[in-house]
Amino acid sequence: MENLPIDRALGIQWDVEKDAFNFRIGDRLKEETRREMLSFVASVYDPLGFAAPFVLPAKRILQELCRVGYGWDEKVPEDQLSNWREWRKKLPTLMTLAIPRCYKPTGFSQIQTVELHNFSDASLGGYGVASYLRLIDTNGTIHCSLLMGKSRVAPLKAMTVPRLELTAATVAVKIIHDASSPSQWYHVSSEFNPADHASRGIKLNGSNEAAITTWFHGAAFLWQPESEWPGQPTDLPEIDRDDKELRRKVQATTITQCNTMGTDVWSRLLHQYSSWYKLQVSVAWLIRFKMYLRRSALLKIGPLTVHELSIATTDICRIVQRSSFPREFASPQKILSEKPDAEGYVSPLRKLNPKLENGVLHVGGRLVNAPISQQARHPIILPRNHHVTELIVQHYHEQQGHIGPNQVLSEIRQKFWIVHGLATVKRVIGRCIKCRRWNAQPGNQKMAPLPAARVTP
Repeated sequence: MENLPIDRALGIQWDVEKDAFNFRIGDRLKEETRREMLSFVASVYDPLGFAAPFVLPAKRILQELCRVGYGWDEKVPEDQLSNWREWRKKLPTLMTLAIPRCYKPTGFSQIQTVELHNFSDASLGGYGVASYLRLIDTNGTIHCSLLMGKSRVAPLKAMTVPRLELTAATVAVKIIHDASSPSQWYHVSSEFNPADHASRGIKLNGSNEAAITTWFHGAAFLWQPESEWPGQPTDLPEIDRDDKELRRKVQATTITQCNTMGTDVWSRLLHQYSSWYKLQVSVAWLIRFKMYLRRSALLKIGPLTVHELSIATTDICRIVQRSSFPREFASPQKILSEKPDAEGYVSPLRKLNPKLENGVLHVGGRLVNAPISQQARHPIILPRNHHVTELIVQHYHEQQGHIGPNQVLSEIRQKFWIVHGLATVKRVIGRCIKCRRWNAQPGNQKMAPLPAARVTP
């Protein structure tokens, strides 16, 4: 009877006769440059990471060449090639390894327990992960086999071993799709941890047979009952106060003395927000905190009230008016004057017959006896070119469903009166992205030239 052929599965040779996987190592290295060396290492196709610790030494060599600064097509000097040539000389030994395709060995009874064990470890040169499937049959026989391995070189940027250990643990968790809990983690010393080989690498020579066996079949204690496994450390060593990985909590208090009505302070506060409602809420919390500092007996707790938001609105408008109409507040008698002053200034509020209430300018007008709300009879005056004014226009525009400028201005005037209001509203609405998309004109298709057959007699 003829022997069954050797087939390929996912780039790995499958010995159908022995039902085992083998590695195939090519000899495609043309020149000893970084580009050709990397191509040769990448030719070892190993999707499940069975050969991860055997390839890690070559990855370290490539990383060192990158750190020194050799170009991709620059020939590597002889003094840098000794380790590479030694690794490449021993690499064909990898083809002699046979990895059983079936996790359940021949003669194994009915499986009673299936366990998945993930190991992670790190060193200054790299970090890695090894996952093993532990089977127990009805007779109590135990068998372990490698499921998957990963091995990566440490970053060029220097990192401490504890941080690399955490990086390796993160890779181990990702293998099982983040399904992990603290109660599942145990400490395993390096002498029993098979992932130690994934972080340090394994040289393919006769003296490393024990390491190769541990890599493919797991730690020795996995083949024993759980009662005989190594115990966990009882006392954890104290962390040195100067340890680099110790995260320190620093508390700093900065006290800045400034004028509470300073223009720069309030300007930064008002321009920090892009939402009228968020600005109202923030100022309302500041007012409540001010009352707390004054130890008021009527200190409120809980969420903000409508009354507090109304007080915040009044304070914001007072600040905006004092920064936009300083001359009107300095000389109230000049507001109604139709003649320019010595500097040629004429107040833009002269036709509004403004009146001052609680430090805020309101429109006077002739609607004192109108059956409407006090806010609608005497709305608060706002300047045309101010960030807060634009926030208010944007707020009403979005609140009313992106309606046109006339309707937005009508809603705003129930509470505010903007100088040159219609032009201001049009300017703000003109920058609305949603309105520009909804009102955009469809593109016109440009007709292509007629073909020669249609224009030639």
